[in-house]
Amino acid sequence: TVSQHLAKGVWLWRVHYGARDYVGRRGGDLMIDIDPANADIKQILRGQ
Repeated sequence: TVSQHLAKGVWLWRVHYGARDYVGRRGGDLMIDIDPANADIKQILRGQ
């Protein structure tokens, strides 16, 4: 999924990759925060 959120006064896009069938599962998530103004990757979060 793609969502937009405010972080430190800057709007970022958050791209979230996760398991389609997430019930009863842990980990495997990947979230990437991207600055839409210049397409810079600001943060990468990986689930355990």
